[in-house]
Amino acid sequence: STNAESADYGEDSKASGNLDVKVTCRMEPTLNVDIMLEEGAMINAKFTVNLGGEWTNGQGNCGGDCENLNISFLKGNREVAIKEFDSLSDGENSIMWDLPVTEDLVNWNGSQETIAIEFTMKLKAVSGFLGVTGQDAVFGLYFTHPDNPAEQNASVTFPILNQSAVDELTGGNDLEVEDTPGFTAIIGVGGLAAAALLRPGKSEDEE
Repeated sequence: STNAESADYGEDSKASGNLDVKVTCRMEPTLNVDIMLEEGAMINAKFTVNLGGEWTNGQGNCGGDCENLNISFLKGNREVAIKEFDSLSDGENSIMWDLPVTEDLVNWNGSQETIAIEFTMKLKAVSGFLGVTGQDAVFGLYFTHPDNPAEQNASVTFPILNQSAVDELTGGNDLEVEDTPGFTAIIGVGGLAAAALLRPGKSEDEE
C-alpha cells in the first residue's frame, strides 16, 4: 500500500485486494473559545476526493463487503451527523454537504468539543486479466492548502452568531465577557478557521 501524503493532498491506494479507508481530519488551529451557531442555518462543507477501483455492492467484485463514502461530522469525539454519498465516480469528485444546525449543534465548548470530519469507505482494486489492465483501489483527499486550486480546497463554513446575537439568546448576563473572548474574532477569520479544518489527522511514516 502506498501512502503519499503532503499538506495539500493525501492518498491511500492498493494494487490488489481491499482498501479500508478511515481518515479523521481535525480543525487546526483548535477552537479555543466557546461559540454558538445559528439554529436552522447551514454548515456548508465542500470536499474534493479522488477515487479509483470499485466500491458499490452488487458491482464487480463487491459482494456486500464494499462501502460507499460516508462522511461524519464529529463534535468532540461524538458523531453528530453522517451522510452517505452514493453517486461518486472514478477520478475527481466534488462533494457538497449542507448540514442544518440542530439544537445539538448550537453550543460548542471550544476547549473540549473539537470539530472534526471523518471519512470512511471500503474499496476494492479491479484485477487485470487477459491483457486487460487492472485498476488500483484509490482514495485521495484534497486538504486545505494555498497551492490547491480554490475549487479543490476542502472547506467547512460555520454560521457563527456574533456577540450581540448571543447576548440576545442568553439574556446577556449569563455569560461573562471572558467566556467568549473570540466570537467576533472568529467571525472575522471565519474563512481561516473553516479552511484550516482539513489537515491530515495523523502523519504517516511510510512512503
